[in-house]
Amino acid sequence: MSVAVAGLVLAVSSALPWTPEGHSFLALLRSEFSRGVLEGLLMMVGFGSPFLFGIAVAVAPLACPPGVARRILRVPVAFMHSQLVLVALVLWMSGVSVAALPLLGFALVSGVRLAVHTARAHAEGDGPRVGWYVRWGGMVVAAIAAWMELQRAGDLAFGWGLHVALLAGLGMAGALAGRALGSAAPGLPDEPRASTLF
Repeated sequence: MSVAVAGLVLAVSSALPWTPEGHSFLALLRSEFSRGVLEGLLMMVGFGSPFLFGIAVAVAPLACPPGVARRILRVPVAFMHSQLVLVALVLWMSGVSVAALPLLGFALVSGVRLAVHTARAHAEGDGPRVGWYVRWGGMVVAAIAAWMELQRAGDLAFGWGLHVALLAGLGMAGALAGRALGSAAPGLPDEPRASTLF
């Protein structure tokens, strides 16, 4: 239940001030949708992936069977990693942010680790467990939020929605930190393997 509450808090943080001017992510998303549906959808699955992950954490494990919850959770996790690599690469090439190269390194290493672990877990069973996805996603959210907090050293201060997201990510990762989640969820012997696209 504490993990579900942390996911809900992360989702709600999308309505809190995020930009230095005090705009929320939902306000920015509404602005993108006013420009066009495609622009809004790209914003939602890209920069909005942490909030989609929060919704998935709050709802999927409680409302869906474990197999369905795993498939739901892995989608926003994959979107988070994809967006993180793209943004980190752009920031590193532009040279306008603090510690852009470490962010890019984190994005690449964590993305490779996610892909390797997911492939191994699908080979051994039915993919990573629900708790593993939640803990991993919480760690990624916390790491991104902590890096954004670091931008204060470059005179860029985000809104307090960032602090709430950081606490939610730490809450998800911390609530499952001491649990032995195993490497893979057991699958049935004749069960067809799920796609490992994400």
